[in-house]
Amino acid sequence: MAEIKVIEGDFTQCSGRYALVVGRFNGFVVESLVEGALDTLRRHGIANDDITVVRVPGAYEMPLAVKRVAETGNHALASIGNELAAKLYGREGLARDIEDHPENETRFVAVGGGTIPAPTGHDKTSIVVFQRQDGPGSLLSILQQFSARSINLTNLQSRPTKKGLGDYCFLIDLEGHVGDDVVADCLKILRAKGHEVKFLGSYPSAVGDGPAVRREAGDASAAADQWMAAIRRRIATPGS
Repeated sequence: MAEIKVIEGDFTQCSGRYALVVGRFNGFVVESLVEGALDTLRRHGIANDDITVVRVPGAYEMPLAVKRVAETGNHALASIGNELAAKLYGREGLARDIEDHPENETRFVAVGGGTIPAPTGHDKTSIVVFQRQDGPGSLLSILQQFSARSINLTNLQSRPTKKGLGDYCFLIDLEGHVGDDVVADCLKILRAKGHEVKFLGSYPSAVGDGPAVRREAGDASAAADQWMAAIRRRIATPGS
């Protein structure tokens, strides 16, 4: 049986200094990549003194940091970025399409005050909810409001408020627009139950099938309102 021919690269240039320019954005993924890069360098004999890690807030600042490191002339240098950044800072592209998933997308949303974009029928809303008090079922009491209205949550993260032990807030992205009656009603009830709710914004969504679900939930809510209104019209007025 013929042997299988294997061709693989080898890390042979072990001398010199190395710099890693790292964005703090999406740390859950980025930190794993940093640890992998450091492990590879160390396993090939690179001393810690020859490795520099430069941290920047995000992707916007990364090209400038890479340029500054390159200008020192003291480091072997490569970066992951887009073609526009390479042209802007005079860098040579070594490889393309290196992502793990070809459908991967990164979207940035500008957060600021002012006018809320009009509903498109295909929107998302971001809020922060502060629990009234820590205890069994505190998160469940929040989530039930969304479930009861068939509002899908696309993101849920907990963060300590640093006000006290066990005091958390929840960062929530949901399908829908604050202009939708069913979404507005949900946020109103959360606030009425004593939760502090910070509205971050409603904006057009890139993906999802939320509009049809919300229409059904909105129609059901409207029908329930009409049903209750019909019952309450039968209440006798005082003195009649």
